[in-house]
Amino acid sequence: MIKQTEHHHTMIFTQNKSMNQNDTSNRIINILSATSRKNIENVINWMKSHGFFEAPASVIHHNNFRGGLAKHSLEVYEQANVFNETSRLPQESVTICALLHDICKSDQFYITPDNKPACRHNKLHLGHGSYSVSILKNECQLLLSHEEEMAIWWHMGKHEASKDNFEKEYQESKSIELCKLIQLADLTAAKITVSNKAQS
Repeated sequence: MIKQTEHHHTMIFTQNKSMNQNDTSNRIINILSATSRKNIENVINWMKSHGFFEAPASVIHHNNFRGGLAKHSLEVYEQANVFNETSRLPQESVTICALLHDICKSDQFYITPDNKPACRHNKLHLGHGSYSVSILKNECQLLLSHEEEMAIWWHMGKHEASKDNFEKEYQESKSIELCKLIQLADLTAAKITVSNKAQS
């Protein structure tokens, strides 16, 4: 059972408010390195070379500014840790999935010379959860458990673009606790960011 509270929401976003882009990137790298997962350095190098730490998380939605992708990923990680206080899922799996669920966006989104978010070429219409899994497994040679692969693939739930072609896998994802935790953490982090922006 996953619970969420307003107290936890406030705690997370107060902590991140003062972090700059370098703080965020260094923290993500340190957290990933601490997992000691085989080939995690491949992932970190891929992130650096593909602009993960500079990319926006979207063009018109949440965190659509320089460094927004890394900021969102860290917020999802922190929110997932809060929910995992009751779920008690393997910490390394929560870390990998929360921080890397949107890794594919750094291959798509970028900031233009006039400081506006833009999309290079839209591979995301094929499903950005499945695209992130492909990058991690095929380009970075990161070993993922079945549950981790499913949690990254289906972090958008019913909104994953590849759903129509993989209905069986989508139905399976609904019974995996790690999938549910990452979905909720991602949705919660994005909603709080939009709410805070509207209030500022």
